[in-house]
Amino acid sequence: MRAIGAQRRFVVLMLLVETAAVGLVFGLAGAVLGGGVVGIMRLLGGIPATSDTLYFVFAGPALLPTVGKLAVGLSLGIVLAVSILSALYPAAIAMKVTPVEAMASED
Repeated sequence: MRAIGAQRRFVVLMLLVETAAVGLVFGLAGAVLGGGVVGIMRLLGGIPATSDTLYFVFAGPALLPTVGKLAVGLSLGIVLAVSILSALYPAAIAMKVTPVEAMASED
């Protein structure tokens, strides 16, 4: 992008938006998949307590997991934050490339 004249800010913004979009899509996919697994577990009766200790920990004969809105929202927020933070280093490197260096590279 720098080789065809894109400004530094544009390249950084493009990398960050692309990373956030990918993080959001795959974060939502993970949430849907996890919700499906939890739903199937609930339909199958949960995780049975096979010992007295598990009966005590589960507070009953089986553990029936649930998916809360807060947990999903928090998880998506963490995925987005980690995705964006992980893109900052490549974005900093992309900012330092001059158009002449970008044109001279074989990549």
